[in-house]
Amino acid sequence: ESHKLTSKTEKTIECDEYGKHFSHAGALLTHKMVHKEKGANKMHMCKFCEYETAEQGLLNCHLLAVHSKNFPHICVECGKGFRHPSELRKHMRIHTGE
Repeated sequence: ESHKLTSKTEKTIECDEYGKHFSHAGALLTHKMVHKEKGANKMHMCKFCEYETAEQGLLNCHLLAVHSKNFPHICVECGKGFRHPSELRKHMRIHTGE
């Protein structure tokens, strides 16, 4: 069990350009490809995971979609929460069979 804990928390590969650490080579490769495509643009990096983007607006959307705990629209059938009413309406089709 301690092996699982260690492997999830250790980040062993470092980007020599930005100093960001990654848990596997594929993530570093993607990171470097973004730098190459975007040139000298500033990268906006998520502080909770390895997501990064050249656009601040996309990072904001990522933070809300992935890391937000705000689910105000609750399904009365199963209790699952959603951020937007449209997501709840779509979900309700599971219960109605539509």
